[in-house]
Amino acid sequence: MSGRNVTHRATRWLGLGGAAIALTACTAGRPALAPTAIVPSLSGHVSFEPPRHTQATMTEVANAATVSLVDAVGGTTVSSSVTDSAGNFVLTFSNLTPPPGAVYVLEAVKGLSAGSGPNRAGAAAVRIRTLLFWNNGWQSLTNSIVNQNIVVNPGTTALSAIASLRQLGAASMSALINTVSATDSSFVPGGTGLSNANDYQPVLTLVNSAIQLDQDPIGQIARNSNNGTYSLPTGVPVITSFSPAIPTPGGNLIVRGAYLDKIAGRNTFWFGSIAASTWSVGADRTQATVSIPANAYSAPLVLQQPNGVAQTVSPYLFLHGTVGTFVGDSYTNWNDGVGNLAEFNFPIGINLFGGFLYLADANNSRIRKINLAGAATTLAGNSTAATLDGLGSAAEFNGPYGMALDPFGSGMLYAAENGGACIRRISPNGQVTTIAGNGAATDADGPLLSASFNGPRWVAFDATGSMYVTDASGGSGFGSLRKIASPSFSTVTTLVPNSLGVLNYPHGLAIDAAGTLYVGDTRNHVIRRVTPAGAVSTYAGTVGTSGAADGATTSATFNEPRGIALDQTTGNLYVADTMNHRIRLITPAGGVSTVAGTGPGYQNGPLLSAQFNQPRAIALDGQGNMYVTDSINNMIRTVTP
Repeated sequence: MSGRNVTHRATRWLGLGGAAIALTACTAGRPALAPTAIVPSLSGHVSFEPPRHTQATMTEVANAATVSLVDAVGGTTVSSSVTDSAGNFVLTFSNLTPPPGAVYVLEAVKGLSAGSGPNRAGAAAVRIRTLLFWNNGWQSLTNSIVNQNIVVNPGTTALSAIASLRQLGAASMSALINTVSATDSSFVPGGTGLSNANDYQPVLTLVNSAIQLDQDPIGQIARNSNNGTYSLPTGVPVITSFSPAIPTPGGNLIVRGAYLDKIAGRNTFWFGSIAASTWSVGADRTQATVSIPANAYSAPLVLQQPNGVAQTVSPYLFLHGTVGTFVGDSYTNWNDGVGNLAEFNFPIGINLFGGFLYLADANNSRIRKINLAGAATTLAGNSTAATLDGLGSAAEFNGPYGMALDPFGSGMLYAAENGGACIRRISPNGQVTTIAGNGAATDADGPLLSASFNGPRWVAFDATGSMYVTDASGGSGFGSLRKIASPSFSTVTTLVPNSLGVLNYPHGLAIDAAGTLYVGDTRNHVIRRVTPAGAVSTYAGTVGTSGAADGATTSATFNEPRGIALDQTTGNLYVADTMNHRIRLITPAGGVSTVAGTGPGYQNGPLLSAQFNQPRAIALDGQGNMYVTDSINNMIRTVTP
């Protein structure tokens, strides 16, 4: 508004925005009163006009609204009452002797919702008004017979705004009487000095816009006296950025944008299902400082606007020190969708590449693709448990398990198919091809499609492009580590043979830059380290002993560890300690600690209070966040240390 001659927004006869209210007087038929007589009570009710786009707001206004008669000159309240559940009210007066032509304001006020239920404390108040004149009885903008058909609606609110903004004199204000229809807010401009096109209709549009936004239409609407135009110098809040990228519960989040509302309760920031109770807005309304609730955890961040519109600030905001649910709803099913609308059945392998998560949805026999806004789709498979090559839904899987991405950035995904005893390749467009294994549940080496696997569980690539496969041998107390060497990539060989006790039901795989392999040796309850030459040693845990003890790698214990993820920068190894229902950390210095989880169940929140139910695989992003397949809960959870 700078640089323009703008009339100061009026507050004398004017109020906050709101909904249509009909105040039907019950004093018709009484004899005219002398100016000095005591004014009789004014009865009526608050009701709706025909349906409008602000119907929800009108519903709230009608019940338990405060209805008041206000002296327009002095600003004092003459009388007030509260509507009952049906919208009825009675205004009574004592010692009121208005002079002829005295101007009053009749308004209904209601505190509305701001995203968490009607009439919430601290929410914006809606005020809808009309002008009343004393003419030996009450006469308003909408009644020609005193005390009858007194209506308050957006039309009367618009006229009240115009009267103040244009500083109309008493004669023009009196001429406004009988110009607004009680049913459709239409306006007859004749004799008022106002133009329907240039004054009333534009302002009515602005009033309705403000009502829709639960804003103050009269307090916000301004008039440019240079060209006679009106404007609502506010708008829907727009968020353009926030910082820090990964904040901490109990700390502050700086949100930047435009049209942020300074009025407490007008907008609400929601961290998942937890609302921020404290935040402030700068004078220019472009920046808000939000106090993050101490009990918040990683979840979508949403700005709830009072018009019912929810603006997503971040589809998923990671919060330090917390566990959240990224996608899934715990039901054993399959469904593509966003957030908790997506459904899985025993998700296992997970990989992150190119802004997408790729998931082996084992019991749904599908490969799922999930973007980082939490929208899950099916890349390949159709829930038929079989081994069949094809494109997208024409392909079939039989128990897809651990997966790995081509290390050269092609986007090709490789999955160990446990039930089909083979290795499958999935292209970025969903073309599925069997590249190794003949389907027989044995462990024979040889050319790719002649060789056999006996329960392949996980795949991983080293820097040269050689593939490694953990072969669980059906959980018989045996297990082996198989290899398809690059660059020929033509033959399956055995790196660690199927010898009783060396590997027992091996699962997860991770490989460092030097080619050293780390294996989740599940039923030996340890993490193994395997050299490129095939020499096996215990990296962490106590062979044959299950437990959840933290400490040195030589004394710590695990309980059926499966998926593992290696931070190539720090050398930290993260372990899905499946039957301890925990995420564990092994540092290069030789220590084991619990990162998150406290036992079986489902609970988001602080790391060591959260609960998982058999986590099986981990994918790391570049900021240290973990995506975890929480298999029994049928969800993808996040862990942010």
